[in-house]
Amino acid sequence: MLTARTAATLAFAGVVAVGVSGCVDIAAGEIGAIETTEKRFAVSGTPQVTLSTFDGRIEVTTWNRPEVLVVIEKHAVDKEEADRMVVSADQSGDSVKVEVRQQDGWSHMHFGPRGAYLRVTVPEKAHIDANTGDGRITVDGVDGDLRAHTGDGAIHLERVNGAVDAKSGDGSIEVDGTIKKLDVRSGDGRVRVHAQGAGPAADWSMSTGDGSVVLEVPDGFGAELDASTGDGRVRVSDVAFSGSSDGRHRRSAQGRIGQGGPRITIRSGDGSISVRRSGESASRSSW
Repeated sequence: MLTARTAATLAFAGVVAVGVSGCVDIAAGEIGAIETTEKRFAVSGTPQVTLSTFDGRIEVTTWNRPEVLVVIEKHAVDKEEADRMVVSADQSGDSVKVEVRQQDGWSHMHFGPRGAYLRVTVPEKAHIDANTGDGRITVDGVDGDLRAHTGDGAIHLERVNGAVDAKSGDGSIEVDGTIKKLDVRSGDGRVRVHAQGAGPAADWSMSTGDGSVVLEVPDGFGAELDASTGDGRVRVSDVAFSGSSDGRHRRSAQGRIGQGGPRITIRSGDGSISVRRSGESASRSSW
């Protein structure tokens, strides 16, 4: 008699057999190979740095050299698996592009910290475009426009100055700095923006499918606010605000912060929204 457990075991074995014949590598176990590659690019102006990895974190910091340094760490079960991670690096003037991809014909399913991690150092003034299929993205101290996209992982942008486009399929997003234009979206995760300066230079959009949203602004900040949540409350605390809410449930708020300015749109599918003065997270006095 074929039991349910036996049938499940045979079905799994069949999947593995098909995977082997179709060049599908199903791996488990510890990391057996770590390969490090270093790429250096001399630049004369403000570089446009494009970074991409199929799986792994991306970390960007700054220095005072006219040079872009990219360190690629391949973490794999063995050398054969590491060799299937293909690195391409190109430069055209001040445009630098580094990409790590899996070799064509392989679909790699794995368990554990395998992938290709990018540690990048750029001049303080730089434009960054970072993309990873699965991993965390961090950027610290960059003066320039930023694009950070991850399929699954947190995004942390600190002391930035420029336009920001940050998206995560599943992970929290934190942005701190002087932000000119903002488009932040998480499929599932908390969103927090700590703004500096007198206000946005263009419209901002902040949203999450499931999680809270926090916007912290300094004294004198001005914008038009449009905030709403599907399940939660919207609070505006310790800032000059003239506007309206949807009444008792306070699931939305529209109005002017300070002297007004470009529009800030905030949405949460399921979570609270808080707009408050920087450094006043403990205060609960609200409109």
